[in-house]
Amino acid sequence: SYLIELCFNNSINWTILKSVNNSLAKRKILGITEKNINQIEKNAFRNSLNKIEEIYLFKNKINILQKNVFSNLQSLHVLSISSNELTILLNSAFNELSNLIRLDLSSNKIEIIELYAFNGLYKLEELDTKSNRIKFLKDQHFSHLNSLKILNMRWNEIEYIEMNAFKNLIKLEEIDISMNKLIKFENDTFRSLNILKQLYSSNNYIKILNENFLNLKNYSNLERLNFEFNNLQSIQNNTFESVSNSLGWLYLSNNQIKELD
Repeated sequence: SYLIELCFNNSINWTILKSVNNSLAKRKILGITEKNINQIEKNAFRNSLNKIEEIYLFKNKINILQKNVFSNLQSLHVLSISSNELTILLNSAFNELSNLIRLDLSSNKIEIIELYAFNGLYKLEELDTKSNRIKFLKDQHFSHLNSLKILNMRWNEIEYIEMNAFKNLIKLEEIDISMNKLIKFENDTFRSLNILKQLYSSNNYIKILNENFLNLKNYSNLERLNFEFNNLQSIQNNTFESVSNSLGWLYLSNNQIKELD
């Protein structure tokens, strides 16, 4: 591993990184943490840095990621920008990270995700955006994440999820949208998630689960479903019929359920 111990003067740039260029060329892990960095300059990562597999930038003050700021990092598998000051994810911010597997954006202040922010992340398997301020999930947000397996969006402020927001997440196995402000799900919200195993939606404000909110295929692999600490009052008939053969854990405690239609 390699942890940089240099004065960055609030920005990551090539002028500074090239001073340790020979050492970085031999390393696969780069950590620049707790340095009060607020920006990453264009082309900061280039030349011999293209062999780095993991970059950790947590606990800085990075407030924006410009388009293609991570270009030339074709070998990068893990990128952590957690505990920074990000408020928006711009289109094509990660466009050239075609081999990235894990992206950690947790504990920022993200409110807006532009529609094509995750373009180019064709191999991404895990996306962590917990503890942000995201309010809406639109149809196109995850449209290119065909390899995604784990999506963590707990502790946001999500109020509404468009019906096709998860449509292209055909390999998704686990999704956590707990600790948000959801009141309901549109019909067929999870319809395309045929290999989904775990769905966590506790600590929201959901009042009703209707029979079409899951609507997964009969060969569903759903094993764990958590709707604890909501405002559930009614569960419509056949709501869990499509997953009755696979479901092992169903959590509905601390609700206000009065009837099963």
